[in-house]
Amino acid sequence: MLNPRRKSDRLKPTGGTGPGPGPGSVPSNPSQPRPGSADPTLATPTDDSPVRSPSSGGTLHPDPSTPESPARPESLGGTVEEKAKRPSDTAPPSRLAKTKRNDGATSLGQSTASEPASIRVLKGIIKEFEKTPTSFAIKRLFGNENIALQSRKNDMGDVAYQDAKRRLKQELLTVGKLASYSRTALRLRPLEKRRILDLLLSTSRSEDFITDAQEVMLEYAIEDMDDSWSAVEMIIFYGTDGLSLSEKQRLIARIIAGSTTLDPDAGAALGTLYLSAGLAPDFTRHDHEIRTRVLTRLKTELMDECRRWPTLSLDQRLEALKRVRDIQCAEMGIGHQSPEILPVKDLGWFTPNGWVPCSGLFIPRENVIRMNTSYPGWDDFDEVIDTLVHENTHNYQKWLVSQLYADQPMDESDPRHLQATLFALNQGHGYLILDEAHLDKDLANQIYKSQPKERHAFLAGGEAKVAFRADAKKEAQSVLGQVREALVQSPGDSKLELLDKMLSHAIANQNLSSTRIYGIVDTALKSLT
Repeated sequence: MLNPRRKSDRLKPTGGTGPGPGPGSVPSNPSQPRPGSADPTLATPTDDSPVRSPSSGGTLHPDPSTPESPARPESLGGTVEEKAKRPSDTAPPSRLAKTKRNDGATSLGQSTASEPASIRVLKGIIKEFEKTPTSFAIKRLFGNENIALQSRKNDMGDVAYQDAKRRLKQELLTVGKLASYSRTALRLRPLEKRRILDLLLSTSRSEDFITDAQEVMLEYAIEDMDDSWSAVEMIIFYGTDGLSLSEKQRLIARIIAGSTTLDPDAGAALGTLYLSAGLAPDFTRHDHEIRTRVLTRLKTELMDECRRWPTLSLDQRLEALKRVRDIQCAEMGIGHQSPEILPVKDLGWFTPNGWVPCSGLFIPRENVIRMNTSYPGWDDFDEVIDTLVHENTHNYQKWLVSQLYADQPMDESDPRHLQATLFALNQGHGYLILDEAHLDKDLANQIYKSQPKERHAFLAGGEAKVAFRADAKKEAQSVLGQVREALVQSPGDSKLELLDKMLSHAIANQNLSSTRIYGIVDTALKSLT
């Protein structure tokens, strides 16, 4: 774990009051552009200030023997609560205890006509959480309620109709307030959507539904804050040695749930967990099979496009990229949600260090991948396929997360389940946006790529990037043989000697792209004819 007192190891999270003690930062959106995902968010610089302990306000001491150090829990399964009890542990049972999540939790399916309009709208908001901004969802869903009311106007009479319209307007105002509570709860607790719905619906039969629901959400948040700080302290003082991936996942969930904005200590703890958490082994084996099938098909079906990429028109390139997308989506089992590919110019985002261009960007709510045609790598096939496969991998991650909340949710025995929960947590406040002005650039890049979603996407894109190079080098080796045969017939020919050097360099250089290798091969073939 990084030394919390080293300035070079600190982060400045968004909304924080100072630098944090380690590799963490504050996310405020589910994704970041390439290298990353959608909806970039600015990391706001803040004033430098001393690092403080989350519990006592004193300077952090990594030495466990200091008075401020919490007791080291033996495990996260049961003794963490025994070792580091919080005030809420000894409090009287709350109404939260009556609504523990179970596999038979409330469905997010169709609402019933007997439910109040506010309940039907709230369920719609929760169901469409990942797709629609709150205000749009409320307006559209209440618009449907208004249309239904209009259709009954003639049968109701004017007095009853006006009374129903006033009640619908009041529900619109009150559910708007509740929606902000529920969506915040959903962002902070992405693995507990069904429990949150149960909590909200458990208050729906009370006379003051909105007030009771707000109280339940507030009580939920207070309990999570205590639990979050115990997790932060554990990571700050003891690091991640000896923790299993499942234990790290639970700590990540606890840290994210504890506050609406991560403070420096929480961001540092989260970054430390991401650095040490690899992909789940069961998921890795399953995903490797998918990626292998994708690469095999790409090399078989797009070799010609790889060879001719610099000469292809924009339309021809887009057609080739659509084939790459279709192959990858088919092998991942998500052919039904293939994203649209849109060419754009000057794609990028603002950071504390200025405008940063990016090669591609997946927009989850629009189900669109934007490809930057003005990016320097646009004329290199390896770079472009790396970008597309990377961004489409984020599309696959989005689908995996959605399976956690389906009417028939992904079973915990599924080899993808644990990794899907990590993807779900690695958005919103769980997605790290790093301020390189207060962190070593190499370390910032390492942390960024270690996040679950980015670790997976960089792996898939990186494999695709080098997939065509072996065949390109084989052809370069064959042409090099022809050049040397020609040199035997014409010793000292400067043109042939230059071709020999160029081809030898192309074969030996591990970083040369297939596009550049084929360019050298084509140049040599033209010279030999």
